[in-house]
Amino acid sequence: MAAWAVIGRIIPVAFGPLFALTGAVGPILGQNLGGRRYDRLRETVKASLTLTVVYVSVVWAVLALSRNAISSVFGLTAEGQAIVAFFCLFAAGSFIFLGALFVANAAFNNLGAPLLSTAFNWGRATLGTIPLVWLGSHLAGAQGVILGQALGAIAFGVAAMVAAFRLVRKIAASAGDRNPVPEPYPANPELPALSSPHDATAIEP
Repeated sequence: MAAWAVIGRIIPVAFGPLFALTGAVGPILGQNLGGRRYDRLRETVKASLTLTVVYVSVVWAVLALSRNAISSVFGLTAEGQAIVAFFCLFAAGSFIFLGALFVANAAFNNLGAPLLSTAFNWGRATLGTIPLVWLGSHLAGAQGVILGQALGAIAFGVAAMVAAFRLVRKIAASAGDRNPVPEPYPANPELPALSSPHDATAIEP
């Protein structure tokens, strides 16, 4: 329990920006949907996923390299330190897929498919957690519990991201013909020549 409490403190500090990303990407998706810029929907989802992969990879590397120092700070037993070190070395990488799930949820909620967000969240919390955690606890104890949660996050993160890209393609395909992408404004539009004073019609008193 003490080791899991420590992990619970590490997660918001290390991966807080992932939770903020969900709130930031939603308005961008909604704005481009309203502006009929369907090409930018895919770009936004792809850029968010890229940012998630890069950020989590850097944080994961830091946690893995400093796992022994982190686990020894909180006065845990040897078993507790091993659990925290296991999380830093292996399970922290699963936040790449949790971040993908967060981005997909933002896409679902802002592109008219909130039930998909509910389904994936519920699925990860039940089907993606309970069986794998139960199996992991029987095979590897506390570390197996952490590994089971990580595997569930991987499975549902991948599935949610695939569904998000399919949703974007469906929106673009169904609305592209009816609402074509507007032509961009020219960089240097030609303005009409100014009229001379001689062209003006005199106003009689």
